[in-house]
Amino acid sequence: MTPPSDDESPPATEAPEHNEPRDSLGMRWAKFVALTVVAGVLMGLLFGFSVHVVAWNTYLHSGRIHTTRVEERKMQPAAGDTRHEFALRFLAGGCLGGLIGLGYVIRCLVKDEDP
Repeated sequence: MTPPSDDESPPATEAPEHNEPRDSLGMRWAKFVALTVVAGVLMGLLFGFSVHVVAWNTYLHSGRIHTTRVEERKMQPAAGDTRHEFALRFLAGGCLGGLIGLGYVIRCLVKDEDP
C-alpha cells in the first residue's frame, strides 16, 4: 500500500442533486395533515392511559397484600376514572401532540421541504 502523493487530492464531495419531482400540492398537504393528526392521536392515547399505567405499575411492584398509603393514592385515580376525565386527558394530549406535529409542518414549509 503506497501513501498518496502530493499530486493526488481527495475527491471533492459534492452535494447530491435531487432531481426527483416534488409531490403534488394536495399530496403534500395530506402528508402534513396526517403527521399532525397521528401525533395528536398518539399523544392523546399516551395521556389518556397514563393514570392506568401508573396504577398498574404500582400494583405490580407493591408485591404485598397490604399496600402503603402512598401506593393506595397512586392506584386510587385509576379506580375512580370516568369517561369524562379520560376524554379530557385525551384532549389535552391530542392538543399537545397536534402542536408538535404543527411545529414540524411549519418547519417543513419554512425550509420548503417535503416531509
